[in-house]
Amino acid sequence: MIYLVMTKKALHNEAIKMLLGGATLTNEPCPYCHGVRVIKDGYALCIKCGQKPTIKYHKQPNNTNIENTKNQIDENKNIKLILNKKLEELFNILGDEKDYEKQYKILCIANIILEILAKFK
Repeated sequence: MIYLVMTKKALHNEAIKMLLGGATLTNEPCPYCHGVRVIKDGYALCIKCGQKPTIKYHKQPNNTNIENTKNQIDENKNIKLILNKKLEELFNILGDEKDYEKQYKILCIANIILEILAKFK
């Protein structure tokens, strides 16, 4: 029992040394025991079980994923705004149009735009 306590203490000391040396805590748990991991220079150490992966730990930066998601959301908002403006224009034209064939064409285009907008929801 004392051996386990010393081992955990040694792991904690090693993790503290890594953190003081510029390591960071990861947000992904250890794949073996789901414990907290510390990473430095591509190598991760689990504070709970002491496992070190045999290959370098490559984590994609979260900033890139967040920026890509934000850009995609912004693009979707822009597309929705453009399509909604087109719908508004079409319905304004439809209200003034007397020719049934032109009304039919306007309604067909409006229907297509509505189908595209439905895909964004």
